[in-house]
Amino acid sequence: MPTGKLREGRKMQCEEENAAHLTEFVKDLRVAGRSEHTILAYQIAIQDFLKFTLGLDVRQVTHKDIREWLHWLHAQGMSSQTLSQRKYALASFYQFLTRTDEVRDSPVRLVANRKIVRKLPHVMSVSDVDRLIAAAKTLRDNTILEVMYATGCRISEITGLLVENLDLDARIARVTGKGDKQRMVPLTGRAAESLRTYLEGRTKGFAFVAEPTVQFGGVSRDKWGTWRGFWREDGADSKRVMRSVRLGDYELATREKAEEALNRHLAKNPLSPRARREKAIDAHTIRSILDAAARRAGLNYHVHPHMLRHSCASHLLERGVDLRLIQTLLGHESISTTTIYTHVSTLHLRETIGKCHPHGGQNE
Repeated sequence: MPTGKLREGRKMQCEEENAAHLTEFVKDLRVAGRSEHTILAYQIAIQDFLKFTLGLDVRQVTHKDIREWLHWLHAQGMSSQTLSQRKYALASFYQFLTRTDEVRDSPVRLVANRKIVRKLPHVMSVSDVDRLIAAAKTLRDNTILEVMYATGCRISEITGLLVENLDLDARIARVTGKGDKQRMVPLTGRAAESLRTYLEGRTKGFAFVAEPTVQFGGVSRDKWGTWRGFWREDGADSKRVMRSVRLGDYELATREKAEEALNRHLAKNPLSPRARREKAIDAHTIRSILDAAARRAGLNYHVHPHMLRHSCASHLLERGVDLRLIQTLLGHESISTTTIYTHVSTLHLRETIGKCHPHGGQNE
């Protein structure tokens, strides 16, 4: 990593002091209700900058140091969009330092914004979405995919969805988006019916819960000839705990018989009531569900959660839904964020005309 063109006469070796400023900034972000994902991204960006400046006092940083850092990141192959995000994180940090009177003015304001080359999102075809949903392995997985495609929700909005915020008769869900802002999103008939079947009358708690995992630990026999079975399961505090049960004595002549007895016990008593305390499904599990469903569906490209969000918006736009309504559905603060789907829709239209118009394949 380059040392940066640091001028002599400035205060160095301020790693601890800079880290303290960063800690206070993170606290301020949490008080402001920023998501943990955003806080982590900001923290990583600022830590990277502090590491680049080699302990230079943050109060003596100039716009030239910031330009040098951004130039170095660009040389490492970082995309223009990620560079913009890094710069925005640093700008927020210096806005905080300005508010707390640590600096008089932010040096970031003197750094020009780089032109962002926005890539068009990959949109699945309707048939591919149908194949993906049909390839879900369980009722829960099928319902998750139905709801994601029906609502265009972010993955964090799906993991945090509560049963209390669902009105299946009215086919409406209240979700919590970025900045803890809530909005109402409609459910399709298929999504509402899938939820009704999956929830089985539940009236509270997380809509999509993590499936408890059981790890078979096997069986052992003590010196008195008693067989005991051991396994691990999720405890009430979400930590893995060891369980055991007495299986029998000399009536279980072999280890195979003891293992069969353990399997019968677990089939009748899969988990204790305390261990079955529900916790929300996590984002990693949803990504794994998508990966597995895409493989079973034979899709030869990577399917990620945001792709269903893109597909929902694009398919609605193609079918005549107003852009402002799509903005409301997705929870975009600015209509400019939503307008990217107009480019996707135009691209789709051009490809369709190229395939279907009598002169589509001719250079006329």
